[in-house]
Amino acid sequence: MTGPLPCPFCGRVPIVHLGKKGHCQLHGDPYQAVVVACRTSDCSAKPSVAAGDLYNGGEAKAKKEAIALWNRRPVIKLDPFGITKPGENVVIDQSQGIDNG
Repeated sequence: MTGPLPCPFCGRVPIVHLGKKGHCQLHGDPYQAVVVACRTSDCSAKPSVAAGDLYNGGEAKAKKEAIALWNRRPVIKLDPFGITKPGENVVIDQSQGIDNG
């Protein structure tokens, strides 16, 4: 399993921790998610995601799901030749890294 990518807003490494324990209001079953979050004081966005359930699949599976959700990034194609029309989105595929030559 790969670790979480850096925060998309500040570039720092996020923390991975267990979320609060809770209970399903309908059935009363316990649940606890894994949280991936940027808690750096310099990061004004403070993004976080919670996924998985320790009681339904175990900690390893929950951690894998939370990290996969955190690592999702928009796939954006660079336009080095200026062909993009005004108003079109131009993004970078951060999951693959950038080759600066």
